[in-house]
Amino acid sequence: NPKSEVYQKTKASIKDELNHLYQRSDLNRSFLGCSVKNLRPTSNETQTDVSSICAFAVEFGSRTFDKDLVYDIFKNLTQNASLMGKYSLDNNSININVFPSTMAAGPSEQELPYWAIILICFSVLLGSIFFLLLCVLTAVWVKRRAGKYQIQRNIFGLYFPRKDMQKS
Repeated sequence: NPKSEVYQKTKASIKDELNHLYQRSDLNRSFLGCSVKNLRPTSNETQTDVSSICAFAVEFGSRTFDKDLVYDIFKNLTQNASLMGKYSLDNNSININVFPSTMAAGPSEQELPYWAIILICFSVLLGSIFFLLLCVLTAVWVKRRAGKYQIQRNIFGLYFPRKDMQKS
C-alpha cells in the first residue's frame, strides 16, 4: 500500500542507501541524487521490485556516462550486486538504463507555487494600471499646455506672440 507508513519508510530507506552508495563512489562529483519511484511485489513474496532514478551531472570534458560504468560501480559497491546496506539484492534482476541528460535533469523538479503565480499576475496588473494612468496624465498635461501659446503662420515662418517686444 503506497500510503502506508511501512511503504514510505522502506522507500526512504532505499533512497538513502542509493544516495549513500553513489556519494562514496568515483562518481560522487557528478552525482545529483536518487529517488525511488515505485515498490512492487514480485512472484516471490520475500522479494520486492524497486524502480528508482539516479541523476548525474555530465559536464563538458568529463568522462562519458554509460550503462556499463554505472553498473560496474553499483556492482563493486554492493558486493557483486548482492548486498546494499541492510537489503539483499538479486544480481540477476538488476537493470540499469541510461537516459539523455535532457530527460534526467535532476531527481525532482519543483513547480512554481500558486501564491507566486498570483503575485506575478497582480504585479503585472498593477504595472499596467500605473502605465495607463501615466498615459492619461501625460495626455491631459499636453492638452493643457497646448493653449498657452498662440501660434501664427505668416510667409516668414512661425510666430509666437506670447510677449510682444515692440510694446514694451
